[in-house]
Amino acid sequence: MDRAWPNLHKTEEAILRISPTGDLRWCGATVLAKAEQHLGIKDPQRKLLESHLGDNSHQLDENFRDLAVRTLHAANDAADSERAQVRTFRNFLLSSILALTVLASLSVIWGFAAPGALAEKTCFYPAGVRQCPVGAGEPSGVDLMLVEFIGMCAAAVAGAISLRHIQGTATPYMVPMVLMLLRIPLGALSALLGIILIRGEFIPGLTYLDNSGQIAAWAIFFGIAQESITRMIDQQGNRVLDNARGSMREFGTVPRE
Repeated sequence: MDRAWPNLHKTEEAILRISPTGDLRWCGATVLAKAEQHLGIKDPQRKLLESHLGDNSHQLDENFRDLAVRTLHAANDAADSERAQVRTFRNFLLSSILALTVLASLSVIWGFAAPGALAEKTCFYPAGVRQCPVGAGEPSGVDLMLVEFIGMCAAAVAGAISLRHIQGTATPYMVPMVLMLLRIPLGALSALLGIILIRGEFIPGLTYLDNSGQIAAWAIFFGIAQESITRMIDQQGNRVLDNARGSMREFGTVPRE
C-alpha cells in the first residue's frame, strides 16, 4: 500500500500531462480541489491555477497544463507526506508497545529467578506479618504476574472508555487500535511501579497496605492512572490523523504541526 500510492500519483500526473485538449479543460476543478485539500489556500501555485480557472469559465487550457501538472504533483507529494507521518507515528507506537512488553515480561522472569530482588518489593509487613499480592507467604514471580495482570485489565477498561475521544482515520495504519494496545503493557508497568512506590513510602501518609485486597485495589488505581500519559499521546495521534484525512478534511485547511 505504501508503494502503491506514489505509483498511483505518478500515473495520475502522467494522464494529466498527455490528456487530449478536449478532456483537459474539465480537469482543472479536480486538481484545484486536491490542491486546496493538501496544500491549503495560501499555496501560490494553487492561487494561480484558481485565478486562471476563474478567468476561463472554470476550464483548463493548454497554456496552463504545466501549471496544473506541477500543482497536482505538489498536492500528491503533500498527501504522501501526510501518510508518511501517520506511518512513522504508528511505527513509533508499535516499537513502544514492544519495548514495554519486554520490560513487563522481564520483570516477571526476574521475580521467579530472584524473588527477593523485585517480587519482595510488592509485599508489605503490617503488624509484622508479610502480605504479598497473592496473600501471606513468600514473594515470587506470581505476585508480579498478579499485579501486572490487574494493571493491564484496569488499563484496558480505561482505554475502552477513552475510545470515545479517538477519531477515525482514512489511513490503513489502524492508529486508534495501536493507541489502545499501548495501554496494556503500560498499565502493567504502571501498576507494578505504583506498588513499589507505596512500599518505598514515596506517597506521604501511605506506608503499609494491610492485605492482598488493598494491594490489588491500588494496582487497579495505578493501572488506570496511565491514562494521564496515554491521553497526551492520544492528542498527538489525533493531530497526526487530522493531517491525513483524505476527502474528509475540510477544503483550505493547512496541515497542523
